[in-house]
Amino acid sequence: MGQVNLLTKIYGPTPKRVLDHIRKDLLVLSSGLRLKIKILGKSDRGFVQIILEGEDQEVAISYIREHYGVAPFEIDQGSIGKETTGKIVESGHVGYGLYLDLGLSNRSIDALIPLRVLREQLVNGENLSIRQLIRLFALQDNIPISILITEVSPDKGEISARLADRQARTYRRWIKSNLERVIAAGILREDIKKALAKTDHSRDIIRIDSIGLLEHVIVCKEETQAPGLIASLGPFLVGVPLYSFIPTKIRADVEHNSMKDDSKAKTDE
Repeated sequence: MGQVNLLTKIYGPTPKRVLDHIRKDLLVLSSGLRLKIKILGKSDRGFVQIILEGEDQEVAISYIREHYGVAPFEIDQGSIGKETTGKIVESGHVGYGLYLDLGLSNRSIDALIPLRVLREQLVNGENLSIRQLIRLFALQDNIPISILITEVSPDKGEISARLADRQARTYRRWIKSNLERVIAAGILREDIKKALAKTDHSRDIIRIDSIGLLEHVIVCKEETQAPGLIASLGPFLVGVPLYSFIPTKIRADVEHNSMKDDSKAKTDE
């Protein structure tokens, strides 16, 4: 396998501590295998780069793929119809879709999920802007998203994608649950648990779902509101972006937009 890029970026308020965490984890992994793992550093875009040597490379890669993700070397025509994971980049900087960094080893090309596709998959085609979708679904920088590659144009340096079915189902399940969620980016899970304990909010959540090494979803209990939890955790998680996912807000905005469009259509008649 040789050199690989992990689908894990080093960012946030404690980058050295995060790198040490990864180094210790890989050291524990290699201690039981015929294997040497060395962290080379970070790619130009922040992804952790490692090199593997030894007979048990494939065993190690299986573990690494499950816990960190492994970036593809390239995306080509053979990638169409396949799933991969990307990290959201430049969220809200363009109005026509959402860009994702795939951690490509050979060149820096981001995948684009067009706004039209996001509308179809997230809000039944309602005419919400990209900024509205970003705010409602916490589609912020560095959040990992599972996608399906739909088109590749190497000459143009373009990759088109859509949400993978399992990713779209996850958002639908979150909405149906009616439970509010707090999404954190750039922090280790153990630090979230410490902050919850310090603020006495451990009892106000159901669980913490880790969607990446540094990205986590805090599932609130029915009576717990995400904005209030964010306000309490903020002083203990300085430099860590916290975003809310509120099912009632999503439904209200979609319904409001639908009613507005219906009213406009009647006026045009």
